[in-house]
Amino acid sequence: VAAFLAFSRNRSDITLLETGLGGKFDATNLIKKPLLTAITPISIDHVKFLGHSLKTITKEKAGILKRNVTGIISRQTDSVQKILRDEAKRKNVELYREGKEWNINPIDYPVATGAMIFRGKKFFFDLPSPNLPGVHQHVNAGTALACIENLKDFEINESAIRRGLTTVSWPGRLQKISHGPLKKILPNKFELWIDGGHNEAAAQALSQVTKTWSDKPLYLILGMINSKNIYKFLKPLQSYVKELRAVAIPNEKSSFSAKEIEKKAQSMGIKSESYDGLKDALNFITKKYQEKNGGRVLICGSLYLAGHALELNRCIID
Repeated sequence: VAAFLAFSRNRSDITLLETGLGGKFDATNLIKKPLLTAITPISIDHVKFLGHSLKTITKEKAGILKRNVTGIISRQTDSVQKILRDEAKRKNVELYREGKEWNINPIDYPVATGAMIFRGKKFFFDLPSPNLPGVHQHVNAGTALACIENLKDFEINESAIRRGLTTVSWPGRLQKISHGPLKKILPNKFELWIDGGHNEAAAQALSQVTKTWSDKPLYLILGMINSKNIYKFLKPLQSYVKELRAVAIPNEKSSFSAKEIEKKAQSMGIKSESYDGLKDALNFITKKYQEKNGGRVLICGSLYLAGHALELNRCIID
């Protein structure tokens, strides 16, 4: 309600509303006739509310499709695509699907030149990569471009698209922290990164980046909400992590305790210890490790933890 009120008071050319949870019963369904709907890659998440299988989760998320409104669909598994097609047919929705009507390349490996190519029904662009780490951001950018391509009576030219891609920022999503109180705790040759991803799909995306970080050891500082799966989050990252520091998310009753995270990580063969907070964990890394070539610290596992880290680091989000 607060978001709808804020947007009604501050008019924009285009308002982008993200569902809070699922789709079928989400508050964003108050908008009966949007310009477009969009569904990004569907994965296992929010299982307490949406169900424990990809099938049940997809049925919930398909609820965001609106009758007679084009639906932009990112790449999905075959089983997910079938459910979306069935719902689209029932609602007379024209689907604009990655891999069918549009494509973005590359999507699964780093590119030295930082280029990406978008092909749709109207657009054929050779573009710079987004100013966001991770090749998974190509899929996000492609989804945005597919939306732009299908907007009616609203044109965004190629120059504006290029400017948007090269200047975009997303706090808490593979964000490199270059200064601030938390960064100052670490030795000079250490990098500090923050990411709010919290499910298996997010960890898979993170792993595509961390596997390119072989020049320095990686230390995770992990905190998670207890509705998430620690094992499934850590599994894709396991082979790239030197050690893990477990913390509870401050002021979150639904957080795993640091000890719970520590024990689960240890059961997977990951060297780990628990700490009272982010500063304690960073101080320990500083005291124990003074690698000649430095290291990387990644704070991850929860948007709540990412927000807490940004607050401690006194990061101002515009």
